[in-house]
Amino acid sequence: MDDNHRSTSKDYYKVLEVDYDATDEAIKLNYRKLALKWHPDKHKGDCAVTEKFQEINEAYTGDLFVLAYELFDLTFASRGS
Repeated sequence: MDDNHRSTSKDYYKVLEVDYDATDEAIKLNYRKLALKWHPDKHKGDCAVTEKFQEINEAYTGDLFVLAYELFDLTFASRGS
């Protein structure tokens, strides 16, 4: 992944409140904790909470995408074109 892509994306680790070297399991557990804490059903009518919840979901699904992309990139880069 190039530096331009990284600079325009959010820091998913900060959103999910985990360290950069966090395991997949730690990321998943913290995502679930934050999703429960910020779920809109617990804070009816609060738009800020809904935005935070969406940000958390975006970070988790985006983090999974980034990991899959990097794995794909590494796998095919090692094969040579």
